[in-house]
Amino acid sequence: MLQIRRYNNQNFNVSRRSANRAACVMSSLLNMREERGQISGSLTIAEPFTLWGSISGDVNVIDGGKVYIRGSIYGDLIVERGGRVHVFGTVAGNLRVARKAKVIYSGVLLGDALNEGGRLYVDDNATLEGKVRTIDGETRVHGRPDLSMHLRHGKPYRRREQ
Repeated sequence: MLQIRRYNNQNFNVSRRSANRAACVMSSLLNMREERGQISGSLTIAEPFTLWGSISGDVNVIDGGKVYIRGSIYGDLIVERGGRVHVFGTVAGNLRVARKAKVIYSGVLLGDALNEGGRLYVDDNATLEGKVRTIDGETRVHGRPDLSMHLRHGKPYRRREQ
């Protein structure tokens, strides 16, 4: 166990593993590449990346890629094995989540979402215009436990506006 002193002089204990994990997270956030503006053409991402603008083309996130999308993608978003994505913005195409990939969706998806063995979490304030389908893996829609159960078994679902 390590003892860490906080800013208000209170001590607390954490394991070495937790301390190492926190250091890795802080390091990746400090070294994260940011793009503001418009990118034309397809893009493959294998590093920490934040998008504030727009991409007109398909985006592939591969192993080592950790992406925060705060802008728009006018194409498909494909998350391969080892990729991690958190979408706050808009994806005009389809979303595909491969085995051992993770996607948290809080934005707008105009196409369909397909989970092929990864983890797909759809936030309660997300807007889904297309169908959500799970072939394998875990798909969870917050605020809709009945929907999560259906998705786990591969049944398509179209979310209706309320």
